Amino acid sequence: MMEPEKPKTPDAGTASSGQTLHEMLRWVEEEPGRILEAFPGLPFAEQLGVLLLTPGQLRQDLLLSSPLAGELVPMLPEQEVYLTLKEIGFEDALPILSLMTREQLHYVNDLEAWHKERFEAATFLKLIKMIHQCGEDKLADWLDAADPEILVLFLKEHGSVTKFDVTADPVETPVPHGSITYDGFYRYYPTRPEFAPLIDPILRILKTSNPEQYGMVMESTYRDLPSEIEEEALRFRSERLSEKGMPGFEEACEIYRPLTDEKFIEYTAEAPSNREPCTEIPALYPIRWLPADSFLREVLAALADHPETDRIRTELASLGNKVLIAEGMDVTSGEPLKGALKKVADTLTLALEHLAGKNVQEAASWLTRAWLHHLFRLGMSQTRKLAERARRVRDRAGFPWIDRFHLLADSPLDDTLRGLLKPRPLFYEGPGKEGLAEFRDFAGMEDLRLSEARVSATEAIADLFSAHLHASPERIKQVCLEAGLGDQLDRVGWSQVLQTAWVHQTLTGQPEFRPLTPAEAQQFLREAFVGVSGTSARKLDPQFTHTLLLWTLDRAGSPGEAPKEIIREWIQSGTTRIEEELEGLDPEKPIDSRFVKCLCIRGETLTEGQR
Repeated sequence: MMEPEKPKTPDAGTASSGQTLHEMLRWVEEEPGRILEAFPGLPFAEQLGVLLLTPGQLRQDLLLSSPLAGELVPMLPEQEVYLTLKEIGFEDALPILSLMTREQLHYVNDLEAWHKERFEAATFLKLIKMIHQCGEDKLADWLDAADPEILVLFLKEHGSVTKFDVTADPVETPVPHGSITYDGFYRYYPTRPEFAPLIDPILRILKTSNPEQYGMVMESTYRDLPSEIEEEALRFRSERLSEKGMPGFEEACEIYRPLTDEKFIEYTAEAPSNREPCTEIPALYPIRWLPADSFLREVLAALADHPETDRIRTELASLGNKVLIAEGMDVTSGEPLKGALKKVADTLTLALEHLAGKNVQEAASWLTRAWLHHLFRLGMSQTRKLAERARRVRDRAGFPWIDRFHLLADSPLDDTLRGLLKPRPLFYEGPGKEGLAEFRDFAGMEDLRLSEARVSATEAIADLFSAHLHASPERIKQVCLEAGLGDQLDRVGWSQVLQTAWVHQTLTGQPEFRPLTPAEAQQFLREAFVGVSGTSARKLDPQFTHTLLLWTLDRAGSPGEAPKEIIREWIQSGTTRIEEELEGLDPEKPIDSRFVKCLCIRGETLTEGQR
């Protein structure tokens, strides 16, 4: 019988394999029933290509329909198979589990049976039971390849081992109840009776298929310390995962090291132009999970037939794993991995747009010449530069107060600084549910430019307050405390300070920050609010906002047009708030400072008649 045609190179099964494959992929998205019907008749390479781009349950359905399933599953990358099992559920994925190779099962066990650096014997037992359901031959093959240390840890967790006492009379010594032995020398005692029927077949199969391994495992279970065995097992696991793009924590964090433009260009120039082609089929889940409208996806589409495509796909998966580990995410779940890959796509987009703008062909050229690891570091460095500016301006935009640092900058400037000052700088997107600030990764240069404009506006306002209002953060704090506003200090912001100073300008012709007395606030209400023709309503005189805008922008320096627009919107937002809070008040009655947030007003107790 002829062997089915297998792909000679990884790209034989990718999305550029021909018109038929493109048609199949369209069916995957739009007509899954049609692809199920056509799939069994496709050549091996095209079946593999379709499988790599299909989600979990459909992938299993396609495999069950194919006469080549036994050859297809071993060709799938370990992480692709693992994600398929997680998506379907291990109990429902036995048809795939039964066809997996030792290496694929090792990968599953290395992720599932460990929690960080601790072996999880209960999870390992569940995996063993599922492999056993695929047949004793399958379990025997897996046990033959399993690390002896893992089996020792498992047996120690669920019981203990004794050895035959050569001094005892074998006739007179009764066989202990509940023990398991298959050589008469080592005897295993489960800690609980219900463990016996689960562990018995494991020991029987191991003794039958690999007596030497059986002896080593039982001897080690008898005499070795669990901590030493676990350390050795962890070392073997770490080495395997590292080879599959799942490095240790320290190595994973390397992707966050800053990289200058000059160093990036130097590294790219040193990269070999004749890299060895990828020898393994790349995992394609990073491509499946990229947003359809993302710039990175557009760039990758331009490289569909390029010889570097498989290398790029492999590095995408590796970067996703590094982010997963560096961020302490759950490596056994698909959703955190999707989040990690979103961060990878966003950061690579930031780097590519920094290098090539929105030019797809130029960005594609950088992808083929540079290592994605270096591109990711370059993208992260763009946010780091801005974070350094945010760190410098922070002390000029706030002050320590009780157990925290109080920012005087108003939204969105304050939240922009908070996002940039996180351990991994984040973009402030705006208020989310319940009014809480929403942060996310920088998704491109547009996000970076907006944040730069906000930081520049913050710098300009900080300079303005110090140079022209003599109102540094510490001075603002001191004035508020002297005015008896200590209980309101955490609500004081730059907008209140500027509006209060401009009220003094309206009343005295001199802008200064000094909390208003209730009488001054009442006078402002009479002088700055004008009647609306034909109604009894009163509105803030537009001249108040106009003169404040002119004064502020004239003294804000030259931060750029975008920062000036932010400052303009900030001032208009503040004066709008004054109008909203004060327009309904009676100018003939004293203002109760407890209900005014837009200005700094000294508190005075009002009599019943004044209210």
